[in-house]
Amino acid sequence: MENQKQVLVLKLNYGNSLQILPLHISDLTITSSFNFQKQWRYYSFTILGTELSTRLVLDSQNTEQFVYKGYYSIAYYIANTDQLQYTLYFQFTVTVLRSNGAAVDTSFKPISQKESVGCTPNLPCVITAATTLKWCTDLKCTAYETPDLHLNDQFVLQQIVTTAGLTNYYLTGTEVWYTGGGLNKKATLEQVINTTPGQAIIQLKAEIAWRAVTIRVTSVLANASSGRRLLVQSTYDTVNGQTEQIECIKAKGSETCATCEQECQANGFARDGCEECSFSQQIAFVFLALLLALTF
Repeated sequence: MENQKQVLVLKLNYGNSLQILPLHISDLTITSSFNFQKQWRYYSFTILGTELSTRLVLDSQNTEQFVYKGYYSIAYYIANTDQLQYTLYFQFTVTVLRSNGAAVDTSFKPISQKESVGCTPNLPCVITAATTLKWCTDLKCTAYETPDLHLNDQFVLQQIVTTAGLTNYYLTGTEVWYTGGGLNKKATLEQVINTTPGQAIIQLKAEIAWRAVTIRVTSVLANASSGRRLLVQSTYDTVNGQTEQIECIKAKGSETCATCEQECQANGFARDGCEECSFSQQIAFVFLALLLALTF
């Protein structure tokens, strides 16, 4: 019998939401490598900074940054045929400085097989999250309430697996992102409790002052809380979830959503429509005040 090899076909699926729109890509070089210890095969490709606006979609922006998003899929076909074997989907988000294009944050995450089960190559696809997020009143997570958040406030989220067949796995490698209205910032985790299968309790501190905030969480399924993955999970071991959009995270001591100036002070940037943050003027003012104090 002739030994047929699988050929890797890369398709670009892009949009500023979880609706995937197929567009075949033929001009990206795909590099393959193999990890013998883990028995995993890796594929990589490079997008130049100058190509972000054509390879991805400008999702949003603020006074200092652009946020790009894209949805890619890698489809496997039998050589010299149109027989599709399987497809892997990925979400790509990159934040760059408006001034020089330097990358600030980059997130390239696989979308689980369970979340993309209804997707068909060459057709629009809507991803269904495999987990939900709840706002807990404390680390016990016995009561739930959306908090009135201010900058530097502590808060607790609970990520719960809702997809049948995945609830017996532990959630490991958790990442949290603040998103919305030109924001894409990776959060610093204070504590993650993942000793119960199918859920993780995440303690964080609000690191931003912003409006229209959605918090997104990704975790990796594993057969132990220490993070050792099952080989059979390798095609769907990352699960995603997000909170409902909250009105804002307020500046410290304020009872209203942050002004442009307060956003600049808290984040180093402000929402689109605000004037560019001018820290040089603030520094000059402080220096002048000190100089006057020394004079008298």
